[in-house]
Amino acid sequence: MGLRGQCRLGEFNICGLMHTVYVKDVLAGENPGLVKGSVESGERIFCFKQVKSCLDSAWELFAREEMRVWDSVLCQSQSLGRGRMRRTWHSPQGNLYASWLWPQPDKKWEPVVSLVVGYVLCRSLLEIGVGVGLKWPNDLWFEGGKAGGILVEDKQGVCMAGVGINFFHLPPVDQLRDKGLKKVSMLSSALSDWSISGLWAYLVYQGRNWYEHLMATCSPEDFARKYGEIMAFRDEYACISTDKGDFCGTVRGVSPRGEIRILTDKGMRSFCSGSLILPEDSRCSYPG
Repeated sequence: MGLRGQCRLGEFNICGLMHTVYVKDVLAGENPGLVKGSVESGERIFCFKQVKSCLDSAWELFAREEMRVWDSVLCQSQSLGRGRMRRTWHSPQGNLYASWLWPQPDKKWEPVVSLVVGYVLCRSLLEIGVGVGLKWPNDLWFEGGKAGGILVEDKQGVCMAGVGINFFHLPPVDQLRDKGLKKVSMLSSALSDWSISGLWAYLVYQGRNWYEHLMATCSPEDFARKYGEIMAFRDEYACISTDKGDFCGTVRGVSPRGEIRILTDKGMRSFCSGSLILPEDSRCSYPG
């Protein structure tokens, strides 16, 4: 690649490109049994050492017309990784950090894009025996803790999904945000035979298959039901912490617009933003 060894690309520093690989080649080399038939698609993975931000590096590659839809960036560590609300994402070497260029969906799907990313990743992990669920809106939940997070950015009709998965390291508890479920987990116990690059290649390959299947066979209403089937805390009592206060009740799933639905003592309520927390961590003086 022409970017090898270059250390100044516009605003961002993305030196450290080690190599570029094709998803089909990684799968054929590491997990040949997962490739059913001929893999004709040409998804590429740009592999880096340390970068400031995996998402920023992917945006810079896209700006230089180096990335195509379904291509991704995979880096070993980040010095300035970010999560929701631009919170710092603890990013030591040994976990999975990737940014993935998605096709722009039809307008009716735009409100649930981040949920769709989480859904296809979760479904792909379930297929290889990893018992994950989805903690609304975009966290991978495994064995009672957050094992990964997703951040989707949209810039002028271009959709980039940032993915972080705890593989061998957990974030320090003092770096977790004050609100929310401060419980974490990692996937290494369930994926002992996988390398990080092999796992990411599989998630891209199978995630794309899931996405194309959803777009061809489902409406947002259908998707809301499917999301609910693998949703963590479904039918459990929990609270949503929002700017307007905390609201407690039984989690009933999501709406076709991606809102979480909570059955409170005052009826069903839907929330488009907020953090899912346990009742004992909430400011609710009474349920609902």
